[in-house]
Amino acid sequence: MSIKGRTRMAVLFCGLLLWAGPVAAAAAADAADALRLVWAADRGQGFDLFTAVQEKNGWGPSTRLVDGPEADITPACTVDQGGRLWLVWIVRDREGRSQLRYRIDALGRKPREGRIVTGFDDNYAPVVLIDREGTGWVAWASYTGSSDDVFASRFDGAGWSAPLRVHAANDQPDVKPFLSLSGDGRVQVTWLGLREGGYQRFQVQWNGTGFLGERVVADKTWEQGMHKHLRRKAPPLPRETRAQGMVTAFLPGNREIQAVPDWVFPLTFSEGR
Repeated sequence: MSIKGRTRMAVLFCGLLLWAGPVAAAAAADAADALRLVWAADRGQGFDLFTAVQEKNGWGPSTRLVDGPEADITPACTVDQGGRLWLVWIVRDREGRSQLRYRIDALGRKPREGRIVTGFDDNYAPVVLIDREGTGWVAWASYTGSSDDVFASRFDGAGWSAPLRVHAANDQPDVKPFLSLSGDGRVQVTWLGLREGGYQRFQVQWNGTGFLGERVVADKTWEQGMHKHLRRKAPPLPRETRAQGMVTAFLPGNREIQAVPDWVFPLTFSEGR
């Protein structure tokens, strides 16, 4: 499939800005239980990442967070128990490769940042999560040359583990990854996979050595769970982040569900869009 064709598929199935649209956003929380938005926008110098913190009557002034020579897009973020902002995003170079990068704020010191090696040149839709032990996790989708698969990696303090496909190998698209914690604290990945009869929502859990227990999750069951954890009011998003509605969010005080993509927002915010 051509890059243009895969791009259209990504827009249709993933709902996140990998592409040529001007805005993607993610949100995280500070110690005062305020949302912190992080989004990608082109202000005339190419796509960079910007941030703003929720204030009493809306959003505070924005500042540039990541400023690189290439296009920085589709951020997702969370905050660990120590208050550090974890950020993952896609960097698209001039040759059209889309690489996965990360940044961990160091509370006053130089942030730790670099590339997460995926083994593929076409990566998109990253999400991030901190588990109960403080370990960072990232999941994303990659076009492998024959189809789209969902992968995950965890941070051990020294670096990121080798990418692990979360589902069985198949020749059908697997897209829209979502990271969360189960009630007993297990990391779980939920995604959409095309099978006979259309797209279904699948889920696996981490057992300490791998992702097991692939099962189909009914849309209604999954959406009810999202309502339970995420329903809240939020101020209108900054105008710049609404240009294409490509937004992800982190809700403060919620450790089970953290980085929330825009396609979940109708289940999440009772106002603000």
